[in-house]
Amino acid sequence: MSVNLNAALRASKLNPYLYYLGLFAIWTIAEFILIPTYPTLNPVLKVLVWVLPVLLLISSGENEKLAPYLGLTRPSSSNLMWIAGFVLVTLVAIGLRPDYQEKPSITFDGFVNAVLLAGITEETVFRGYLLKKLQESKPFWKANLIQSLLFAAIHLPIWLRTDAPIPIVAPYVLMLGVVFGMVYRHSRNLWIVVVLHSLHNLWVIA
Repeated sequence: MSVNLNAALRASKLNPYLYYLGLFAIWTIAEFILIPTYPTLNPVLKVLVWVLPVLLLISSGENEKLAPYLGLTRPSSSNLMWIAGFVLVTLVAIGLRPDYQEKPSITFDGFVNAVLLAGITEETVFRGYLLKKLQESKPFWKANLIQSLLFAAIHLPIWLRTDAPIPIVAPYVLMLGVVFGMVYRHSRNLWIVVVLHSLHNLWVIA
């Protein structure tokens, strides 16, 4: 009996953990093998491995268009004010950092990967898709905690590869996941969280 691709995608969408396990496995291989050897592939891999499967799952199994489902709709005037506030606070925070003048300038690759790309790809997966799917069977607080744990865990490969202080960075990223989830719930607009995520990363690498 032949297996219909759309039927398989509809079945897999019912279990967001299945998607996440596949993402984690493939991204671990990419982090340890492909990206160190071919670092310029990182943007392409981030889109193909993270975002494309989510778009396929949504388009094959949900009765909504992609942008409204993910919350990628036009921000309201109040949302735009929040974005302007985030930008202002980030610029002030960068300028007030005592080590700002001592750190090297941001590289183009670093800006593209950490600021432009990380925000949209990671928010599409974790707040736009996983948080929404988890909320179908769980209260918000539990769904938000689970997606935050998964969000922190997906960073394990790069932390291990770069010898990052995991006991310090893991709780911090977990907290960020919780905050991003709460902002998404309040704003109901993924662009707000994308901007917040990108500005946070800019503050980190600036």
